[in-house]
Formats: sequence, C-alpha cells, structure tokens
Amino acid sequence: MVNLKVGSTVSLCVDPLISEILRTVRYFAFFEHPLTEEEVQRYLRIKADVTELRKALQEAVAEGRLFFSHDYYAAAPAHIDKRRRSPEVNRKLLRAARRMGRLMRFFPFVRGAYISGSLSKGDAKPGDDIDFFIITAPKRLWTAKLFLILFKKVFLLNSHRYFCINFLKSEDDLTIAKRNIYTATEAVSLIPVYNPALLTTFFRANSWVGGYFPNFRPPACSAEHRRFFPADALLGGRLGQWLEAKAFQKFRNHTESVRSRKESGDFTASPTTSAFFPNSPERRILAHYQSEKGAP
Repeated sequence: MVNLKVGSTVSLCVDPLISEILRTVRYFAFFEHPLTEEEVQRYLRIKADVTELRKALQEAVAEGRLFFSHDYYAAAPAHIDKRRRSPEVNRKLLRAARRMGRLMRFFPFVRGAYISGSLSKGDAKPGDDIDFFIITAPKRLWTAKLFLILFKKVFLLNSHRYFCINFLKSEDDLTIAKRNIYTATEAVSLIPVYNPALLTTFFRANSWVGGYFPNFRPPACSAEHRRFFPADALLGGRLGQWLEAKAFQKFRNHTESVRSRKESGDFTASPTTSAFFPNSPERRILAHYQSEKGAP
C-alpha cells in the first residue's frame, strides 16, 4: 500500500487538479468503491490528459491525501481490499447481463438495453440485482415494459436477480430531466448490451453530461440491425394504442401507490418515461457529495 508522507510543495497549476481528483474519489467513497486511473479521468469534472492526471495522482498519494494499491486509488485502504475481492462476482453478473441483453432484443418495442447501477461501475456485490436502462420505440414504452415484466414474472418467477428494469425512456424523448452529479455519473457508466449505437443518440440528447465530465467520450458504434417481429406490427395500430393506454394506467397507479409509502424514492410515470426506484440512494449520495466538497 502506497501512502507516503512528504512535503506539501505543489505547483499552483497542479493543485486545482488534485482538488478535483479528491472530490471524485470522495464521491465514490460513499460506495466504498476505489477507482482506476482511467475511471478517475472519466469521472473528473475538469479537463485533464493522462500525463497531467498521472502526475497529480502521484502527488496526491505522496502527500498522503489518497491511498494507492493494485492499480486502485481510494479514500481508505479498506475500499481497495473490498474491490479486489469482487472481480469474479462482477464477471459472472456481466455474463448474465449480456445474455439478458441478447434476449431483450426479441421483445416487442425494445430498441436498446444497457447495464446500469452498481454493475456498470464494477461495484456489484454478491446478491446484487442487475439493473437495466431500456430505450423503447416511441408511443410504446409501457407496452414494452408490460412484456418485460410478464417475462420476469412468468419465466424468472418474479426474480429481480438478473432482470431489474428500473428506468425506461422512449426513443423520441431521451432527455434526462434531472441534471446533477448523480444522474450524470449513472449516464456515463452505462454499458451497452443491445444496440450501442442508440446510446450515442442518448448522449447527444443529454449533452449537459459533458459539463460534468468533460473527459468522457461516448464510444463510436455502428447501428445494430433489428429483425422484423410480428408483434411490433400487430401492436402498431389501434390495438397497440389501446394496450399502451391500459398498461400506462396500470403502471402509473402502481407507481403512485408505492410513491405514497416511499418518501425517499424516485418515481416518474409519463408517456415517455418510466423511473421506478423505491430505494433510490440519490439524495443520500448528493448530501454526501456536498458535505465532502469543502473537505481539505
């Protein structure tokens, strides 16, 4: 474990970068999650190339302001030990998530599927759910969710283990309403498992994310061919409109029922958005981040 105490002489041009590095590492300290050099750069809130970032990281470690071991930077040594014990768990869950992603391309009106949550950041623990962000065809978001939920209930026995669909957006309204460090972090952490090209469209609709993470660049991807599915055609007319309206009403009523019992949750039910996070950590994370911003 590297954590040497040396003199605190630092050039003025590097010091702001070190401050931003510490803010980034402290954000993830909420999850007791250390970061690699590449991850620090991705989540950094100011522009920095690899050379200057590496120099600043080395200085922060030498000053005793960061811990470094096994290619991870952390606010505490225990966080590094914790992540080193989890790679196999994350690899297994990623394999399962990719299998689910390949399966979801066959569902009516599903246009893209992306891993989100703890697994997207390499921070999944034994027993964690696999969270997905789903992009659907326009005016069929709730129909798509209905078929996904039916599959989970019938074939997965209602298990959240490998199939937790908390967030869906319609392809014609990809803009994220909430704009803060938490939602920006979740966005740039997404891992495509079906139709990565559509994620590029998502980031164009959410260019504000670049204001939080100027070093992040969405990967360039070619469009993924989608086969013709009879269900899409069958439910594309009046029958589909009726089913969409019924599904929207059912899910909205359920959402409102849960919202009334969960003050800290995050819920949205609109024609183009389904967000269902009964135990959302967003408020606690933002409070943690604000409290750490002024720390030396």
